[in-house]
Amino acid sequence: MIGCLYIPDYPAWALQYLDEQHDTASEAGLAVVSEDRVLASTPAAQQAGVTSGMMRTEVEDTAVSIRERNPRAEAAVWVDVMQRLNAYTPRIEPVDTGLLYFDLVDAEALSDFLEATGVQAAWAPDRPAARLGALCAQPGMLHRLTHGDIAALVHELRIEQLLRLDYPLPMIEHLKDAGYDRLGPLQDVSRRRLQAEFGTQGKRLHRLLHPSRVDRAPVPLYTAPDTVRRALHWDTPAVYWEQVQPALARLLSQTVSALGAKTCQRITVRVVDACSGAVLCASRLLHAPMRTRSALSPVAHELLRALMQPGLEVATLRVALGVLAIPEVYPDVFFRQTLRPRRAASSRMARASIADDTVPDVLPEHSEVVGDERAEVRG
Repeated sequence: MIGCLYIPDYPAWALQYLDEQHDTASEAGLAVVSEDRVLASTPAAQQAGVTSGMMRTEVEDTAVSIRERNPRAEAAVWVDVMQRLNAYTPRIEPVDTGLLYFDLVDAEALSDFLEATGVQAAWAPDRPAARLGALCAQPGMLHRLTHGDIAALVHELRIEQLLRLDYPLPMIEHLKDAGYDRLGPLQDVSRRRLQAEFGTQGKRLHRLLHPSRVDRAPVPLYTAPDTVRRALHWDTPAVYWEQVQPALARLLSQTVSALGAKTCQRITVRVVDACSGAVLCASRLLHAPMRTRSALSPVAHELLRALMQPGLEVATLRVALGVLAIPEVYPDVFFRQTLRPRRAASSRMARASIADDTVPDVLPEHSEVVGDERAEVRG
């Protein structure tokens, strides 16, 4: 059995996920625009009448919040989702932002994660069926599919839904022009015919139409991204904020120094209670990549204050910086640095050519030759 996790309208979902972590989410909904058109929207925005492809000006007439697409935030949220899912299963196969496959020993344990995130998930014999089930699942629920359920889903699925399964639009339009509005009638078409008509996509479609075999390709083990960690231990447990706060500042400086040229977009603070041995953890996904102590310090202190409780005796303090990335280098800076010497060299060459005494001597000779040729032509 294979599991599939799917997040529709992921660009909008990711920004809402970030806003919820910072308690800034809008109840009116959120629409993400790209080139002045709606790319994705949250369910609340869709209830307000926002649909993909709408112009920005149309959305401005509603109470829906409008945001530009933020690919960096989307990538950071996706890493956070996979790390949270990794607590339930070691096997995760990401396909794209908002879509992955997973393998579980206990599917019941996943219910807390699904309810907390509101993502769609399905459990089926193979990957195509699992993806189809996740597409049709209710948010926050795990849709378990048998072979009979899969056959019923495939039979009633509209042709337009193939676009959400990454089938090419010309193929979908060709099927509609041929009179197919649902997938059910296509089950009578042979694989040879579909493959001859649509190539590898036809073979893939036939596999979706006939989900009879068990997917034997295992889901690979998830490789967690790099994280910079530093820890500080006390021989005598720290009890007061005045003892822990300077230690956090020193520990944060060490962690930021270890970043090097990278940036981080997630900070985690952990404390270990000396009495019970319990590990208290607070984490925050940042709106933008950061790499300086001054930018990270307010967030780190806020997380530590949330962990400090009356009677807590801190034996160990840990700081971790995750979602690491190398900051982009903009090409316009490169051009500004390289064009100046060229302009200077060109100016020196121009000045040298003007000051060259041989240039005026050549011009009269050339003029005389041209004049003689014109005289010969006239003669």
